[in-house]
Parts: sequence; C-alpha cells; structure tokens
Amino acid sequence: MNAQSGTFACGVGSAEIVRQVLDNLLEGCQVIGPDWTYLYLNEAAAAQAQLPKEQLLGRCMLECFPGIEETPMFDVLRRCMIERRHDRMQNEFSNPNGTRGWFELRFVPLADGVCIMSVDIALKPDPILVQKKLAEEQVRRAAADHNLLAEVGAELASTLDYDETRQNVAVLAARVLADVCILEEIDDNGDAQRPKVVHRDSDASLADRLEQWLLDSYRLGASVLPTRERLLLNELPAGYLESLARNDEQRRF
Repeated sequence: MNAQSGTFACGVGSAEIVRQVLDNLLEGCQVIGPDWTYLYLNEAAAAQAQLPKEQLLGRCMLECFPGIEETPMFDVLRRCMIERRHDRMQNEFSNPNGTRGWFELRFVPLADGVCIMSVDIALKPDPILVQKKLAEEQVRRAAADHNLLAEVGAELASTLDYDETRQNVAVLAARVLADVCILEEIDDNGDAQRPKVVHRDSDASLADRLEQWLLDSYRLGASVLPTRERLLLNELPAGYLESLARNDEQRRF
C-alpha cells in the first residue's frame, strides 16, 4: 500500500476495484501501519475525523491527534497490532475543532498494519449507551460542583479579611470558570468601587492594566450590578474590545 496515494500494491485491475469499493463505502475505512502511520483513508473516515485526507496520509496518528495514545481506542489498536486479532468497540472521538462524535469501530489485522472500520452511531445511538453517558455526565458535573463549592467554602473560612477573601474567590473563579474574572461591587452609597481583575495565569501586569481600563472607559457594573446576575462571556466577538477603547494605548492593549 502506498502511503501517499492510498492505493493497494496488487494487480492493476484488482487494485482499482478494491480502491473504488473502499473509497465509496459509507463506513469509514483507514489502515494504520506498524509505526502508527496512516496508510489509507477513504472519504468517510476523513469526514469523521473532520480533516482532509491530505493532512493525514503518510503521517503518524500520534502527531495528528496528540494524546490519542492515552485513549482506550489506542489500547485496542495496539493490542490488535501486536496480537493480530480482531476486536470492536464503541468510541467517543474528540475532533480537532472541539466537537465530539460516537463511532462503532471494528479492528481487522492486516499483513502491513490494522484496518479500522468506523460507523457514525450518532444518528442511531444505543439507548442504553446514551443513558449511561448521560448518567456519567451528571455524576461528573455533580462532583465538579461539589468540589467547587468545597473549595469556595475553604477559601471563605481561611480568612476574615474581606479584601483577601475577594481575591481568593476571584482566583478560584478564574481558574475554574474562565480565563479572566472581573469582580465589581458597590458601596453603601451605591457607588461602584474599583473592579478586581484576576487572570488565570497570574498575569499581574495584564490584570492591572485591565483594571485601569475598566476605570477609565467601561463600567461592567452597568449591566451586571442592577440584575445581580453573573455575566459569563464564552468568547469576545471580533472588534468588541476595540470598540470599548478610548485611546490608542487601549487599542494596542
């Protein structure tokens, strides 16, 4: 098999027939060499990986998908490669763009590697599997919430100093929930106080500049304090921060 063209090294006529059959399968088909290099992929397998075939053929799958060697799928693949036996499994795959998919995988040992046949089961999920994953996700979220509440409780109990408590909670929020945490409060007279900004990477200089920017040009409390509800921004639209800048220095920042 040629790693670049993805064609079989057999008779011309039979090679063309095999290639056409594999290329047009609705199932994903990929052949992995002993060195974990992609020797062949059909269009269905490339679509499932959400990457062009050209970015995978001839490349090591460990380079294409960092961390894949730590997954249960790779354990099965390694066992099939070594022991030369068939296997199958249902696998959750994380795509490079952050999305996830569920696939039924069949592993078939070949003379020069392992063939993996994959079927997207997202459209026809196993009800038992779906319920199991939902239950696992609920347990995971409950554990995460419990751990977060425990950490918040520990921070609140660690000191009676208000400023230190506010700092600790902001650090915890930035580490668990987002990249940057901005806390703003009002005093007994209803006046907004200096905002507290914490960056998850402990970038004090960035946080200090952002605090000054908020003082000079933008009051987050205009939208947060009246409602008493948190504001969580998953991402900032293009040009959003630039639209808030009041001068060239802030635009550069």
